[in-house]
Amino acid sequence: MKKYTERYIYAVTKRLPVSMRTEVAEELKANIQDMIGSENPSDEVILTTLRKLGHPRVLANQYRGKERYVVAPEYYDDYIGTLKVVGSIFIIVSLVTGLIDAFTSMTSVALVSVIQNVLENIFDHLWEGLMMAFAWTTIGFWIASSVNHNKSCDDWKLSDLPDLPEPNQIKISRVGVMVELVFGISFGLIFIIALQNGIPFVIKDIIQPFIPFFYIGIILELCVGIIKIIYGTWTIPVILVTIINQVYSILLAYFFFTSGFLDSGIYEAIASNSNFTISEAQNGISIAKTMLIWIIVLGGIAETISNLNQYFRFKIKP
Repeated sequence: MKKYTERYIYAVTKRLPVSMRTEVAEELKANIQDMIGSENPSDEVILTTLRKLGHPRVLANQYRGKERYVVAPEYYDDYIGTLKVVGSIFIIVSLVTGLIDAFTSMTSVALVSVIQNVLENIFDHLWEGLMMAFAWTTIGFWIASSVNHNKSCDDWKLSDLPDLPEPNQIKISRVGVMVELVFGISFGLIFIIALQNGIPFVIKDIIQPFIPFFYIGIILELCVGIIKIIYGTWTIPVILVTIINQVYSILLAYFFFTSGFLDSGIYEAIASNSNFTISEAQNGISIAKTMLIWIIVLGGIAETISNLNQYFRFKIKP
């Protein structure tokens, strides 16, 4: 009997704080002795008695007096919803970066090698992305649970209740946002990698300082997509971050295209392979850069007007 009861008591007390172990062990030992009664009980009697007390893990939790969890039950539904959103975004980013990494690190043009390299990079990045999404989301909700663990669920105000959704409010398509993120991040990363690897007639010393700002633009684009997915409708915060992103893109495009990043050799190459003179090639490229800047500016303005229209349209409806 002794070894079974002591093993049971140890299984319970090892899960408790050190300060509680001695007292709980003595109490459990006395309770078990009283429940068994006999000095030489059979194994069946001991097993029946200990099962009445419950599994050591459950009994230890009862002695501890409070539930322990990584994410509190009241946060669980929000946690799962957020995990789906963050996981989807991380999956998209991981797939894009995996594909780009696969093609930029390719050492063989053989079909089998290409497929193997692509799949390995995709799965590596996808696994890392999923783990990061799970880790960061869980850590965030664990912090929220820990900070608010002493706050009673009865301690809330009427102002804490969420607003009712507007009946005419236009929803933001999550699929559309995902597609925008895929193409935006993909082309952004491809563009940066191309600049870093070197493009003919592009002066690396001039474009190098722009690389960090291009990365910031990609991060900003990702943040805008996340905020759109979180809010799900055209609200003032969504419109504001979208406008900030547009202004940043316009300014970056302006400074980049006016930085003189093209080598003068491109004009000579155009002149020698066409009917244009060097002067005409210079004027043509200058006009093209100006047109690109205006396209970006007008595109940003048009998108901002469209977003504001989406927001105010339902406001004026009865």
